Amino acid sequence: APVITAQPQDATRVSTFNHQLSVSVLGPQPYTFVWKKGTDPDNLTTFSEIVGAPNSATYPINNLNKATHAGFYLVEITNSFGTTVS
Repeated sequence: APVITAQPQDATRVSTFNHQLSVSVLGPQPYTFVWKKGTDPDNLTTFSEIVGAPNSATYPINNLNKATHAGFYLVEITNSFGTTVS
């Protein structure tokens, strides 16, 4: 399975701004990235795939605002050996 070497960093802000979540990975390529958003970081069943999120190690969030983007984010990374969750 892929090995995460740098986790996505949190963003805490009330005003509107742009933010980019990113993850660093080691292991055999190719990778598939599935970005998800949830309400409880201790319960993975609260996470759903973010429609339109790129299959990429980075997820840009433009015009980040509390009303729309509040929550917890993770990325599932898969290669031919398995899946790892950030």
